[in-house]
Amino acid sequence: MKKSMTAREELLSLASNHQQEELISHVRQIKPGDLSEALGAFSKVELKTFWEGVQETFAVTLLTLEVEADADENEEGLQKLVNSLQCMLSLATCSLQIVENKFVPHSLLACGVILNGLLPELPDSCDNLKNNTSKLFEIWWNKELEHRENIIMNSMVYLLERSLRNEAAKVEVKRVWAIHEALSLINFSNHSSDNIKELLFRCIGSSRYLQTDEGVRFLGYVMSLDCDFITELHRIIKFHIPNAPRSWHSRYGEVYFLAWKQAEDKQKQKLETSCIQDLMHHCILGNHAIFPALRTLLFYLHKQKKQKGMNDMLYKLYEPILWRHLKVANSAVRLNAVTLLLDAFPLVMEDASKQEAESQLQQQFDIFHTLLKDPSHHVRSKTVQGVFKIMSLYWEMIPSETLRGLISIMLNDLLHDAASPEVRETVLKGLCILLKNHLSHLFLKPILPEIKNVIHDTSERVRIAMMELLMVIKGLRAIKYWNVVPVNHLLARLACDSAPVVRRIMKLIFNSFMPMDQTGSVKIFRIKTLIESNPAAARQFFKYISQHMDLNETAKYMILLCRSVLVCIKEDSAAKKSEEGDSNSREKTKDVGMGEGEDKGEDEDSDVEDSELTMKNVPVLRMLIEGLAIIWTTIGKDIQKPQNEEIYRDLVKKFCIAIPEMLGAFEDAQLCNALVLLAGYLPHKYLQPLSRSCLSKLRKLKTDCTVEEYSSVLESLCSWGRGEDILDLVIDWLKPCLTAYSSGSKAGKVRKSKSVCFVDPNEPQPQVALSLLQYLLQHPVCQEQLLQNNRKNLAELAELLHAAKDLLTKRLEGQAIENPLADDILLTQTFTIRCKLLILLHSKSKTEHSIQPHLKEIYTWLDRSVHPVLTSMVEAEVVGRKRQTESTVSKDLAVLLIKTVLEVLSNMLLCGLCDTDYIPDVIDFCLHCISEDEELELLPAVLLCLFQATEFLKVIDPNDAHRSSHGNLIPGALSKVFVALAAYAKSHNTQCVKMLQNVKSHVFELMNTLFNSLYVDEAVLHDIMSTIVATAIAELTYYSQQLELQESFEVKSLPLLTSWLLQILNKKVNIIRFFIQELCSCVDSGALSNLHNAHGVIHLMAAICEMNQAAKFLKAELSLLMEKVRTLIQVEEDGEELHFRETTLLMNKKLSRVQEKIGTLTG
Repeated sequence: MKKSMTAREELLSLASNHQQEELISHVRQIKPGDLSEALGAFSKVELKTFWEGVQETFAVTLLTLEVEADADENEEGLQKLVNSLQCMLSLATCSLQIVENKFVPHSLLACGVILNGLLPELPDSCDNLKNNTSKLFEIWWNKELEHRENIIMNSMVYLLERSLRNEAAKVEVKRVWAIHEALSLINFSNHSSDNIKELLFRCIGSSRYLQTDEGVRFLGYVMSLDCDFITELHRIIKFHIPNAPRSWHSRYGEVYFLAWKQAEDKQKQKLETSCIQDLMHHCILGNHAIFPALRTLLFYLHKQKKQKGMNDMLYKLYEPILWRHLKVANSAVRLNAVTLLLDAFPLVMEDASKQEAESQLQQQFDIFHTLLKDPSHHVRSKTVQGVFKIMSLYWEMIPSETLRGLISIMLNDLLHDAASPEVRETVLKGLCILLKNHLSHLFLKPILPEIKNVIHDTSERVRIAMMELLMVIKGLRAIKYWNVVPVNHLLARLACDSAPVVRRIMKLIFNSFMPMDQTGSVKIFRIKTLIESNPAAARQFFKYISQHMDLNETAKYMILLCRSVLVCIKEDSAAKKSEEGDSNSREKTKDVGMGEGEDKGEDEDSDVEDSELTMKNVPVLRMLIEGLAIIWTTIGKDIQKPQNEEIYRDLVKKFCIAIPEMLGAFEDAQLCNALVLLAGYLPHKYLQPLSRSCLSKLRKLKTDCTVEEYSSVLESLCSWGRGEDILDLVIDWLKPCLTAYSSGSKAGKVRKSKSVCFVDPNEPQPQVALSLLQYLLQHPVCQEQLLQNNRKNLAELAELLHAAKDLLTKRLEGQAIENPLADDILLTQTFTIRCKLLILLHSKSKTEHSIQPHLKEIYTWLDRSVHPVLTSMVEAEVVGRKRQTESTVSKDLAVLLIKTVLEVLSNMLLCGLCDTDYIPDVIDFCLHCISEDEELELLPAVLLCLFQATEFLKVIDPNDAHRSSHGNLIPGALSKVFVALAAYAKSHNTQCVKMLQNVKSHVFELMNTLFNSLYVDEAVLHDIMSTIVATAIAELTYYSQQLELQESFEVKSLPLLTSWLLQILNKKVNIIRFFIQELCSCVDSGALSNLHNAHGVIHLMAAICEMNQAAKFLKAELSLLMEKVRTLIQVEEDGEELHFRETTLLMNKKLSRVQEKIGTLTG
């Protein structure tokens, strides 16, 4: 108490004696709490005396400030001022905190008035002082002390400015909200309020305000103050909405609601009619960009319908605009209107009588009936979605007749809406929403089975929605999903549907056919039922079953299936051996084949023999074995992981014993193939006899064998590492065919195998060998195993296949081959497979097995023996029919061989197996093919190859030195293609239509890639386009000479090649612009030498005018084209020939058409 009295007396003494420096120093040293305690000890008289002393002490400083307000103060003077004001603020703040009965000494009020006047004048460097000053007046305002109205506005301005700074914290917005009522003191119609109005406008678009509750409440309060100011704020909000973040839209809705809630009658009327209804109107008429934002804003108002007066307000504001716009011709407006109606439902006046309310609701239901039949599928879809949501929320309040009518339309009509899968999907999704209301279950139970056929809808999205509906139904007690869609329908879809649908079907039916909590016999019986019902569905079930069980459960299930098959075999064997029915036979053989003494899982599967599975059920047994192979395929990677080693060993141990026993018991070929495929997953060392029998089976294959007969055998042998034995067999079968007339070829150097050799007394099967080799190179498992373990054997095989080239040379020369095994088909297949084999070897090791030397050898052979055949038809026509027939056969063979090489090159480029340096060779080869092929049979393959070369250059390293130079070769090649096409179109007009259609997509992709590439010089692109322009003008000139360019300007009516080119060019804006620029350059260069040239250009211009995208580019160049063309017309007008005059008249008419069309576009 003594210390407190001492502080009080010292303060009073310093103030009374006007000791300014000592007072400042003393206040700075005292803690705020101690200062408040000292001031609190003053009586009213002492406090009054103290503040009179403080006022007089700092009077000189404050007066000096006024005098020097316009002068540049030095730093020392400014600091002195700051210290003085800070001392006054500390004393004033502590004094206000301890005042009682709202008593404020007059001198304190005077100091407050002075500080209030200084607040806006202080420089930004004194922001801390300004902030403390503002805090003083915030305390003054919140304590409702006298004269607070006179000293708060400068603080309001300062706080608004402070809260709008980039670095402002949310607490600044809370400080603004704490004194928000001070805004009621402002006269917004007076110009003196312009500054604070500008700050409030900025607040409307500030994230600090819209992301804090206090900020939103402040904006709502601001918007309720003045009618004219409301209009200005509404305009600012509309300006911000299109670009505002999505989270702001709902906040703006809250601002309008809070403003409406606290506004007085006049302001409320203004908000309703000028703001909220304006937003409704703009929302209904808004485009797809602005509608979502306005809808979110209005949705906040719709959610406040429980607030008193809100229902009346919404009904009153929507009534004059909503119903009218639901019937307009514009479907987008109707969609917006129905969306708002659904969001705002139900629109009913609060004070309406029961009859009036029912009438208002019925009006809305009648509108829903109409909208469900709307011509626009978007409107129908949105209405369906909303109506189901309404029924889910208000089921018990909607009359039963209305419910029945709405559901009838949606399930009987819209669920089968042929015009829109979206509508059908929405109906099913709506049913999912409706089923969340348990009151609807009894009503829907007899209706839902009528929609069972929707599971077979042609749209995948509809089938997915149907599966989602069934999943919802599965979780209900009142309705069973199999009563809605029969299981056989589900299995039919499971067998053939896409992966997204199949995954959902599996999730739905998995527990039905794989009950995890049931005994082994039940599981076997269920899967047996599934197989008998739909084998294809069972195959899919096995494929996805591992996704619904962990690896351990999957392995146990596989063992269970295997055990069931073995028990079936043992029972059949026992029945055959003992007709007397030895009672112990089943007991003795119960677990034979799955490991003696094994009791793991025995308790679970002890009743497998009760599953009603017998040896007579061969299809079921076959599918069980196939299922095991499928399951093992799906878990193959996981089961090889170290952490699953124990599971893998258990499976291997059991299946290595079971598979040989099964193979001995079954004779069905497909079942045995499935067993062989399953055996391929087991280690070879346990199944060596089986691998030998598989090789023997391959050896017995005949020419008419099917893929099913050898596919599983090949896969298993490759998995066991027996690829070398397969390749030896292939070599043994191909060698007699390929080496009979090529003893000196490289094929003769193939080594003799050191492994199993076959002494086959029968004839070799070269066609089967090629089929086997084709399968080996295509199947992922076989290909990987061979490339990993038998690369050397593959290289030797490629050497053997090389011999086919010599035989093909003889055939191309027209020589007969006496060996009946070596026909043209076989030799062509051999050549093709060798090319593919070379690619595979090259992809695995580019250094050891590079394809480059082989390709050069093939190029040399093609130039020497194949390409000449393409041009030999003319000579053959002179010699005679027999010679012509032989030449035709040779030419077909030559075309097939070149196509094979082009395909190889395309695949190499696609896979990135080429070197950059090899691109020129590829392009040269393509050009050579075009130059030699008069019939353009090779054109599609050439264009594909050029396209892949272009794509290859696009993805290689941009720093590659050869990228640009090689890239510039492709446009030149494309130009030569256009020249070849022009020549072909003249001589083969009928055949050219199909040709151009076949290569249209190739040319477009190639052009698009070239004109968007960074590695092709623009000058080279000009060369391409100049060729195109020249081609089009030449064709149009020819037709003008033939008087066949009439007044039809559609692109499709142009001459064949020109029409085809324009359709391609017009697909991309940058390409068609390039074409028009090149056309203008051509005209400007004086290339048009006669009237028919000019006529062709005019006709082309008229056609371009019909293409809206291209016409706008033509407009920029029109004056130049018109001047040049009119000059040519003027030169030729003196001609006396009749056809010249007709052509001139036609050209003038077309020019007028062009000017008219361009003028329309300009207008």
